[in-house]
Formats: sequence, C-alpha cells, structure tokens
Amino acid sequence: MALDIKNFKVTWRGTWKDKTSYKRNDVVYWRGKSYRCIEDTPENSFTISSESMTNTNSYTHYAPTIVKRSYRPDNQRYWTLLLAGNDNIETWQYWRQYERGEMVKVADKIYLCLKRTRYQNTWVEEHDGSPSKYWELIYINENKWCTRNEVVSFVNRAPLGWRYNLGSNHGDDASMNYRTCVLCSDGSDMWYGAGESTSCSGLGDGVAGNVETAKFMSTGFTFTNWMQSTDNRTWNLSGTGRMTTHHGRAPRIIQVVGTYNRTYWLMDNGEVYAAGENGNYGLGNSETTDRQYTVRVTANDTTDWQGNNITKTFNQTKIVKIGMSDMHKNNGTSSMWALGDDGSIWVWGYNNNGQLGLGNPSINNSTDTSGGPTSTAFYSGNVTRPVRLPQSYFDGRMIVDVYWSGSEEAWTHALDEAGHLWAWGQNQHGELGVGNYNGTYHYTKPTRVGIDFNRYGGIKLLKHTWSNGGHHASFILDGEGYMWFTGYTTSGSVPFGSPGYTGTQYLGSWRRMSFAHNGDVDYFWCGGDEMKWFMFRQKSTGMLWNHDGNRHTYGNRGQSVESNAYDYHSGGMPGTFIHIKGPKWPVNVCDVGQDRMQGSSPYYQYHSPMILDDNGKIWGGGNNNDQGLGGTSQNDDQWTNGGRNSFQGAMEDNENFRTRKRIVFQPAGGHRWTDLFIGGQSGSSSMPAALNQRGQLYWTGYDGGSSATYQHDFYGEGANSNQASYFFHLGPRD
Repeated sequence: MALDIKNFKVTWRGTWKDKTSYKRNDVVYWRGKSYRCIEDTPENSFTISSESMTNTNSYTHYAPTIVKRSYRPDNQRYWTLLLAGNDNIETWQYWRQYERGEMVKVADKIYLCLKRTRYQNTWVEEHDGSPSKYWELIYINENKWCTRNEVVSFVNRAPLGWRYNLGSNHGDDASMNYRTCVLCSDGSDMWYGAGESTSCSGLGDGVAGNVETAKFMSTGFTFTNWMQSTDNRTWNLSGTGRMTTHHGRAPRIIQVVGTYNRTYWLMDNGEVYAAGENGNYGLGNSETTDRQYTVRVTANDTTDWQGNNITKTFNQTKIVKIGMSDMHKNNGTSSMWALGDDGSIWVWGYNNNGQLGLGNPSINNSTDTSGGPTSTAFYSGNVTRPVRLPQSYFDGRMIVDVYWSGSEEAWTHALDEAGHLWAWGQNQHGELGVGNYNGTYHYTKPTRVGIDFNRYGGIKLLKHTWSNGGHHASFILDGEGYMWFTGYTTSGSVPFGSPGYTGTQYLGSWRRMSFAHNGDVDYFWCGGDEMKWFMFRQKSTGMLWNHDGNRHTYGNRGQSVESNAYDYHSGGMPGTFIHIKGPKWPVNVCDVGQDRMQGSSPYYQYHSPMILDDNGKIWGGGNNNDQGLGGTSQNDDQWTNGGRNSFQGAMEDNENFRTRKRIVFQPAGGHRWTDLFIGGQSGSSSMPAALNQRGQLYWTGYDGGSSATYQHDFYGEGANSNQASYFFHLGPRD
C-alpha cells in the first residue's frame, strides 16, 4: 500500500489560541508542549452566554451574547501530544492534569511524568502506598531545607493520590474553623490561624497558658505503635518486627479531616490518629476524655458487628480513607468512618438514630456503652471504638469509596467494586435516593440504590450539600456528562421542572436534572444550606454556569446586575442558569457552607463562592468583606461611582458588593495561583487561602482580632483591625 505524503505533512500554527478553528495536522504550542490536531475542530460551533437577571432598581440587564466554542489541546478527541516538554519545574499541584514529560518538585525530590495523569490529585504515590504508574523519581536534592513547609493540599479533602470520585472530596472545599490545616510535601502538616480551646489541632492549645496564636505549628506524633508494634504483619509482608512503611521511614500524613472541635489524621501506613473533644466516643479510643495531643484510633476486635470472625482487626487493617459527618460544618456532633484497603468499612462515634449503619435499633436498643459486637449488640447507642460493618451488608462486595455527610443527622453513600451505590442513615428529604423520603427518616442498614449508574458510564463525581438542621441533597455526575439529583430543593434552587417553579420538593429517587446543557457537564460544585447553589463547567466550552434559584443577594451569583432584595421574587426568573463571565476552565469553586443565621436579622447567608481557573487566576465577588479584592467591610473605598442602590451605579460594582466576579490581586514576578480553599465561617468572617506554584501559602480575610496569624504588621495593607484586603505571603517559607 502506497504511503500518502499528506498524512505526514503538518502545519505550524504557533501558540494555541482560544476561539480558533484548527485543521487536521495543525501543530500548536501549548503550556510547554507541542500538540498535533487529529480531527478538524468545528468551525461554526457556538453557545449562548445568557443572564436571566433583571436589576430591580433600574430594571436593566445585559442582552445574551454568542460565544464561539474552544477545543483545547487537552481534548483528546481533537488533539494528541506531539512533543513532550517541561518549561518549568514547579511544586506538585492538586488540581492539575499532567502530561508525559512534565516534571514536578515534591519536598527534596523531582519526579518525571510517564503518561497523562488522572484528572486531578494524581500524587507521586498511589493512595494505598503502591508505586505510581504515572511518576518516576529522577532526582533527590541533598539540601533538605527545600522541603520546609511546601504546601500541597488542605484539610477536609480526599487522601493524596485518591483515585476515585475524580480524586476530590464529596462536600464543600472548606473548613468551619478559624484555625486551618494544610498538608506539606514532606508528609507533615502545618496549622495557621486562631488558637482554640478544644485542642482539635493536637497542639495542646487546650492546656492553660499554651495557646499559641500568630505562629505556624505542626502536629506531633510519637509513633510508638510504629516503632514497636507488629499489628500490620498481615498486610505488610516485608515487616521485620516493626510496623514498617512502604518507604521504610516514619509514617507520613496523607489526609486530615476535622471540624472546629476535633481532627483526624491518616498516615500512609494505614494508622489513624485523633485529637480534640471526645464526647460520644468521637476519638475512637474507647473513652470520653478530651485529648489535647494526638492519640491513635484503635480497636482489636476479631469479629465484625454481628459476631462474624474477621481476618484482621482494625489495628491490623491498612486504612486508606477516613471521614466524619461534620467535616464541613460546625455542629460538633459527628459520626466517623474509615475505609480499609480490603474493602472494609469501620464506624464509631455518634449513633443516636442508627446512622452508623449497624442495623435496626428496635432489635436491641441497649443503653450499655461498653461497646463490643458480641457482648452488647446495641444498634442506636454511641460506639466507643471502630467496629466493622459486616461485608454481607454489601452482598459480600468490597467497598472502594465512601461519602459521609450531614453533621449529627448523618447520611452515607458507598460505592462497591462493581460500581453499585449503597446508602444508609438520615433520609428525611430523600437524600439517600433509595426510593422514598420523609416517612422513613433513617435507614439503619446499608440499602442498595435501585438505579444502576453503570448503564450511564458509571459515577464520575458524587457530592453532598446540607445544613445542620437538615435540607440534605445529593448530586451525581455520570460518565456520559449528565447531572443527577435527589433530596431537598426549594425556591427553584435546583434545576427541576419548568423555569420559574419555586415550590419545595423532596425527591426520594435519583433523577436527571432538566437543563439545556445537561449531557455536556465536565465537573460541578455545589454548596449552601436550604438555599443551595450549583455550578458546573461545560465540557465543550470551559464556561462556568451558575444556578441558585435567584438567591443572589449582593451579587454573589456573579451576574452583571445586583438586586438588593433577597428572595426569588426580587427579579429575574428562578430555575434558570446564568453564565459567569470572566473565569474560564475553572478547576475549583469553594465557599464556606455555614447555615443561615437564625433568630436574628438578616435571615440568610452570604453565598459568595470564589473561583480558581486553570490559568492561575482567582476570581472573587459578591460580599467582598474577605475575598482579597481590596477595600474593607466599611465600604469606605469605592471603586466605582455610585453605590449599590443608586440608579447611576445599577450596572456597576461598588467596593463592598461586587456583582461580577473580579480577578483577585495577583503578585508580580510570574506568580500564579494553583490552589484555593476557604476557612472560617460565612458572611464577613471567612478566611480564603491560596497556594502559588512554589507551594507557598497566602491568606486573606477575617483574622479574629486577637487571634492574629500574621508574622508581620498587616495594618499597612489598608485593612481594618481584623481583616486583610489582599492576599499576601504568610511565611514561614521564603
């Protein structure tokens, strides 16, 4: 067969450009690499950028516009990597998908990417400690100073290297605390923010005279068990008398979860540690004494909850993921779980309604709190230490991922090895998606969800949103790009039914959402309490769309107009999406998911999500007390003429309430944001944090006055007594 020379002819088109059509065999430069077009990109492919809002002060709005679709070189349908390259070696980044030939820095090591990584959170080791098929170690730096406080992730996320659920968490990317924890590349943690009386950080802050504010500190671990124990011989066959790690050194932290009163740490050898408040046996050490320093979560039972013999105790099981029902709220009453590498689920802590999934409370409602699966098989009492759910609850299948939420009214979803979804716990509003709601408030034993998502490409991403008082809801993105929903919705906050519908619905079964772009969803974010917000990234365009039932007080939705009224009748039409202009190809959207204020005015929450795009920019807007856009909460530094309620300013922003999303202050010198996280609480007291490409930590927003974090004088930045107007480097690494 003769060769067609046209198949080998390529055309150099220079740097890839947005909104540009390309032909087969065009070659472009993009982010340090060359890509070849393998299929003509569509020439006449457009979408509409629309806004459904009308300003209730001037009754004006922007007309819809037509936007040409873009097909980036990371779209594998149209492009293939032609020439690998690496224009800069940066600290490993949580939200980035790497290509073959790129290199990253992790502590004192440099790794080379061997193949295109998973979408995000492709750590240099797999979450279970096995060697990565994506990375190869190529260099070790003898100067260990370069490892100091290099940040790679934040609290309340999936473990480093987690391969399920797109490597991400199942709730708000937030921490309900004025002290926040970050994970460093050398396997340590670092705390910044206010001191706290419950010692949840394990730093001894609850001990009188030992509250260390304005300092960065790392949690200490004695690792007594690691040095002396042989517990894990059954899974670590190379053990030589001590509980060794796969790298032969002391265990490293791969996940931290917590709320304002307790914290848990997961090590890469499978051990779990805890500190803080210990009511309801939350620390899992068979006692209720609060702990100012870390203790190991421990249990040596040789049977599961129903008395069946098991091959490994909790202490012998390599735990690969942990979670708590209160990890994104501040209720303080939590149910806890841990997932083993053998597919086992272990539970402990608060269990007043059987939410741990141990079975029917009516079988044995013992008040004996001594624990133990054989001696006192109580089902609705608090559980003192980790106990294993019988594998028969899941038809004998291994569980590969777990999603637990709901604060004291916990509910759970678990994914088994066959791709089937299981659910148990609170179901007042149908959040489990098992077919009913309200009449059956709690499922005390795992129940398989009726719909088989394998028919729709599997479950790509699952997330929860809730308030401390209920209003639970669950979202799923399937492998075909469609969004599904079950649970509570009101005032048009979730797209169901016809536009304009504002009633309250309890959906007891999973249903596909009804909106025009469903099927073209690449990723999504959700938050809020009763008044939920939902954003998604459109796969074909990278555009960010928002839906929240018109709960748009102070311009938090990011539209061009802003109504000062609160409810859905304030303007525009509920049940419709708007395009958030500005950010494109977002990689993270986060907000503090605190509940609405109750008992005092105003009776609502400031929903002001911040956005990180993959060009390294952070976008803020809405209630601008703490989003790094400059100015103060006193509204004394107007950026435009006219205030929020003036007719002349109706189409503009003012300093304190920004209707459009605006780029957050970005330091000079090639600085680029690579991660975004929210701490603190909602309204005017949140604490956004960000990382740059060197793993350096920045911070803005609420500082709590006497709970100062700053290492230097911040009053010159133009902030008030307890707020910063801009992101700036916190240290301690320069």
